[in-house]
Amino acid sequence: MSSITRKTAKELRTMAKELGIKGWHKLNKREELVAAIAEKNGWSNERPEIIEFLVNGGKIKRLPGFEGVKPKPVRKDSGVKIQTTKPRRIPRKVAKPVETNMVTLRSICEELGVEGRVARRKLRNSDIPKPGSQWEWSKGHEDIQRVKELLK
Repeated sequence: MSSITRKTAKELRTMAKELGIKGWHKLNKREELVAAIAEKNGWSNERPEIIEFLVNGGKIKRLPGFEGVKPKPVRKDSGVKIQTTKPRRIPRKVAKPVETNMVTLRSICEELGVEGRVARRKLRNSDIPKPGSQWEWSKGHEDIQRVKELLK
């Protein structure tokens, strides 16, 4: 009970005298004084911590045995699922095989020895239109020669 502000025996004797407890001056032990005050006020059936609280007039620094609010434990059978591992990586989509009658930017880059990101940047900044969703042309298209000249 070191966390509760406790009254001294002298303060308890003064309190017992004010309450009119007979023989207050004969009670030497602090516990006897507290028990007599509790009995006079009708607190005798309370726990010792509560009696100490009431004797002190409700002045407590912190509750005895109180360590804060603890979280409720998660039960295994509850619907709450806690993910403890990394989520599984979703594989990328596999590129579709390129038709043989198409010329791709990749094949042109391999032929000329140019990096793909450099080639795409040059094509975006040029006046050559993108033929579709990808940089690929059918064989014999007139833009293929312009692309090769641009990337040289």
